[in-house]
Amino acid sequence: DISGFILSNFTKDDFVSVKMDIENWEWVVIPDMIQRGAMDLVDELTVEIHFLTDDPGWSEFIRAAGLQGLCQSNGGCHTLHQAFDLLSDLRASGVYAHTWP
Repeated sequence: DISGFILSNFTKDDFVSVKMDIENWEWVVIPDMIQRGAMDLVDELTVEIHFLTDDPGWSEFIRAAGLQGLCQSNGGCHTLHQAFDLLSDLRASGVYAHTWP
């Protein structure tokens, strides 16, 4: 529970930097952090935002890797546009957010 951890251990006086690579769970965790106020304590967020593309190679990778259920779990599948919106919303709220890799 990253929101609980941040809220219990940090204040606005602390510099909090979060690196997040949680395999599509960012679509669940980031909204939870915003809703609970934990994101208000984050000064910098480096996040790998997972999304699907219309590249035919991506569909083949999903099939070959056995990840067909990905869209039914961990917040579902998202588009590149949604990923940009998430990053823009974080930045607009005052979080120095950037993607990795």
